[in-house]
Order: sequence, then C-alpha cells, then structure tokens
Amino acid sequence: MITDSGLFEFFETQGESIKQRNPLIWREMVTRSSMVKVRIVSQDEREQGLRALLNLGHSFGHALETEMNYRGVTHGQGVSIGLVAAAYLANAKGLMTMVEVDRIKHLLNIFGLPTKISINGKDPQSLLQLMKADKKNRGGRKILILPQGIGHAVISKECADLEILDAWKQVLK
Repeated sequence: MITDSGLFEFFETQGESIKQRNPLIWREMVTRSSMVKVRIVSQDEREQGLRALLNLGHSFGHALETEMNYRGVTHGQGVSIGLVAAAYLANAKGLMTMVEVDRIKHLLNIFGLPTKISINGKDPQSLLQLMKADKKNRGGRKILILPQGIGHAVISKECADLEILDAWKQVLK
C-alpha cells in the first residue's frame, strides 16, 4: 500500500494461493514485500522521515490495542483496523477515493482481517486521546501516515481532531 501498487494487486489476485500456502507464490510475496521494506529502511536508516511510512495503520492500531488493554485484539488486527481508519481519513482529505478504500477493506477481508470493531460503548474521544502518545507526534501535533491512493503514502501533519474522530467512527461498530 505504501510504495508499490503492483504488490497490492499481487495480493488481490493471489489471495487464494497465498492462503493455500503455494510455495512459489509465498516466495514472490516474501521477496517483493521484503524489497519494499529494505528499500525504505536503506533510504532512512535513522528513521528521520521516509521510514515512518512503514507505520501506516499503526497510530490507530496502537491506540486501539491500548484502549482494549491488549485483550480481544491482536497487533495485526489492530493495524488492520488502523489501515481502514487511515484510509477513511485519507478519503476525507481527498487523498484517495472510496473505491480505493473499498479495495483495501476487500483485501483485508480476503485474509480474514477485521475492518471494524466493537469496543462496547467506549467513546472515540478516548481513542483520539491515546493517539497523542504516538512517537511520530511533534510539538503537540498528531502526525499520521496516510495512504495516497494505492501504492503511495504520505506523512500528514495536518490532521484535525474532528477528522480523526470521523475516521474512528467509520471503523467502530
């Protein structure tokens, strides 16, 4: 999602083969995914900017994990829901279309990952407050990684609390 639209399409088209653990498909999946990460890390070894893109979905996911006291949601599930929340926020900011948001949700569903969660009457405001602790934030401003279409992501320093709350509301049942 962050730098390679072709890899995203690979996951879309090869979902069944991946789930069936086809060794040739897995080799390609791991190789291509690793190449993305290596390329980003090698360009930003000290995590000064670009490397933050690897945290897409994590700001939302970590807040969710904390809110749930690390019970009832795994890290992967939290990031999955975080990806969707980030996609909704990106859509609201004009960075991606609803068709692209739906593609992300569909891909996550293919792999049995959640795109919504029930947190039993908790207010999205508490999730927003938890996001203040994110390590990427600077000077009291929330800095989020947002998808810009499929295959590109950006570091956004201009996310208003109301926009973030709206994104949370999209993923809470």
